[in-house]
Amino acid sequence: MADAWYPRYPGDYARRTAHLSLVEHGALTVLLDYYYSTGRALPADRGALYRLCRAFRAAERRAVDRVVEQFFSPGEDRCLHNKRADEELQKREEFHAKLSAAGRKRWEKPGSMPGSSQAGSQAGSQAIASPQSSSHPQSTGQRSKSSPQAPREAGDEAGPRRPADDSIPALLKRLQNQFPDLSDTRFRWAVDQVRKRAKTPPRSAAFFQRAIPTVLENLPAEVGGFLARRAEEMLGNNHAVGDIAGELKQLAAANDVPYGADLIVDAIEAAEACLRRRRAVESEMRAGNGPEVRQ
Repeated sequence: MADAWYPRYPGDYARRTAHLSLVEHGALTVLLDYYYSTGRALPADRGALYRLCRAFRAAERRAVDRVVEQFFSPGEDRCLHNKRADEELQKREEFHAKLSAAGRKRWEKPGSMPGSSQAGSQAGSQAIASPQSSSHPQSTGQRSKSSPQAPREAGDEAGPRRPADDSIPALLKRLQNQFPDLSDTRFRWAVDQVRKRAKTPPRSAAFFQRAIPTVLENLPAEVGGFLARRAEEMLGNNHAVGDIAGELKQLAAANDVPYGADLIVDAIEAAEACLRRRRAVESEMRAGNGPEVRQ
């Protein structure tokens, strides 16, 4: 599975790559960025790898060749595999699968929420699906005779439904039994992450009750992706890396999510890699078939 960031272990990397030249380091980093960001092995075609690394000179192509020969090997699918990358991707996939299964088991079982009854769970579901009160008037159209819908952000009329304010305290209280350090600010951040990634508008509390614990249990990865997206936006607007780091720290603190220097660095590096790939694709699209590798 693909992701916006991946763990990078400087000690392990340095021990395995101390003999590489600067150009070879660059080639290996680009190839690993592609590997992790797409969640799949590299194509075996050397021309495709040259284009991926933007290796258009003979010396650059030789560097790509040496890196591929040392760190990648062909698999049964005729693609080039890196053993460590495959292991990390497998661990990530198993981790997400366990979280998903645990979330479904915990929140789909009637009466399984700590300190709540089945009736309370159903009442909470009904509160989010069809809130009975709201202080926000409807933005468009005639006021319905039925209960108003949960408020939406400006410009988000067609987007996913946000839990109504009167249902948030009950859900937060139930989750705090599972996550004792869960604050109101972090909870609302988790709700916002779930709302933004939903492909279709969620219609019941059961959706949030399954999805929010998954976000909180996988908090480092969720925060890393959250910060990487903001970093990519700032890089696209030509902000300096130092300014981006300061902004990410303030953003994490404002949402009461844990962060550290390593996470900030990883987020910026992931954003830089994503931005490079996006610009390369845009450049190739403008050029038609993309730049040809000179022989």
